[in-house]
Order: sequence, then C-alpha cells, then structure tokens
Amino acid sequence: MNFGTKSEKIREAQIVLAGLGLYHLAIDGVFGPGTQRGLLAYQEQRKITPVSFTLTPELSAMLARETVKARGDFYSAPEITDRMRQAGYEVRTKRYYVNMVGLRMNNRYENDFSDRLALVWTSAPNKWEYREYKWTTMPGTLGQGTMNPITVLGITGTAVLKAGQYKDAYQFMDTYQGWLRYPYWQQVRPVTVYRDGDRDFELELNAPNQVGLFGINLHRMSNDGVETNTLNQAWVTWSMGCQGAPEPTFRRILPFAREHVRFHGTIFDYSVLEMF
Repeated sequence: MNFGTKSEKIREAQIVLAGLGLYHLAIDGVFGPGTQRGLLAYQEQRKITPVSFTLTPELSAMLARETVKARGDFYSAPEITDRMRQAGYEVRTKRYYVNMVGLRMNNRYENDFSDRLALVWTSAPNKWEYREYKWTTMPGTLGQGTMNPITVLGITGTAVLKAGQYKDAYQFMDTYQGWLRYPYWQQVRPVTVYRDGDRDFELELNAPNQVGLFGINLHRMSNDGVETNTLNQAWVTWSMGCQGAPEPTFRRILPFAREHVRFHGTIFDYSVLEMF
C-alpha cells in the first residue's frame, strides 16, 4: 500500500486509531505518514510481530475487533441514543454528523473529571460509531468556582449548564490562534444555566436559571501534554461553567470533530444528559 492510497478500509482504521489516541489528523481515508505512525504505535502497544508498515488485511481485522468495553467505555451507542430519545432530544442520523453528549454522572461539585463525553454518529446507514471520554459538566471548586460564586444579572451562583439539548449552539473553532491558542467549541446561541450559590457542593436542581450567552465553551482543561484528574488549581481556573477534558484526552476528540466539519460545517449540537 503506497502513500496516497485511499479506501474505506483506511478510513475505518483511522477512526479506530483516533479513538485509541493513536491518530490525530483528518479522517480522510488516505494512507499517509500519520496513518502509518498510528498503525506502528498500535502494533507496539499490542506487541504484534512481525511489524507491518502498511494496513494489511490482518491488521484491518484486528482494528475492527476493538470493542467498546476494551476502550473502557461506560455506555454504548444504543444506550445513549435511547436515553437521548427518552429525554426528548433529537438524535442526528446524517452520516458523519457527530452527536456530542455530556453525561453528568452525579449532582456533586467535584474538582475532577468525573463525567463523560459521548460522541455518537453513523458512518453508514444503520452503522453507529461510539466514542467516550472523561469529561466535566460541572465547574471546579477552586478559584472563581463553587466556593467563590460570581453574580451575573443580579443572581449569585456558579454557572452550571442545565441538562438539555442545545441545537446548533456551538461552533468548532479549529485554530491555534486567539483566545485559547487551541481548538475549541464556542457557545454561539443561548443556553440555560443554573445559578447555585449556597456552597454546599451539591447542585440544587431548583436553583435560579438564566438563559443567554455566558461563554459556556467546550475546551481543553490542562496545559499541552498534561494528563490530570484535577479540574481547577489554586493558580489557574479552567472552568467556572465550561465543559471539557484534560488536553491529551481533548486532543483525541478533535479528529472526529474535523470529520463532522468536512460534511456538515462547523456548527454542532451539544446535549447534557443526567445519568443519576
């Protein structure tokens, strides 16, 4: 297989490698140096010998057998799409349209990544793809967080994105310039937030709500290469309501975002499901 070869098998391999954190470029079905590096890393990780520098039928079959549970996921595509429909959310079924779903695992304010992000999409009719990552849907407890809530429009409290589906509310900013110097999703349409200010480390579901543009973005929440379970530190506040993951985890999400952008543009839905 020469560099520049394009096929659906290569594209499927790129999807699996990206989900394993071994491929970070465009999912375009083209065999190039990035795909080769991902395959070599996969073989090293799985101790496969002899090593192949191309996508053989054997390697393709091995990648196809990578299961949801082998990746450490809590859920699966049918479980999440069913939960979305039960909550009255629309499940987008167009090919390569990525449904982004923040899974809120409990109603506690914690200073770690205790939630999950589910990505669900179809790569062919009735063929669902699923990836899941550690995530936060809640602010951290240090800095301008739960213990020091701010006042916005006369209501004091920490901003927490309310469970719901926010259609076309986020734009993928694929740039290393500007505000974050890193790709992120920017809130571009109104969302609903709780304003919970009683400092008891538990989200009050009847807390005052506000609707508006509050800058509840989706972004990396650590410096480059820093894998961590800690959301905010005393010297840096990564979230006062934004959603995100540590940078190495967040980086693994980007290929799937770029796949969505190739076919559907830069606008995404973002949903929050309460799993407790």
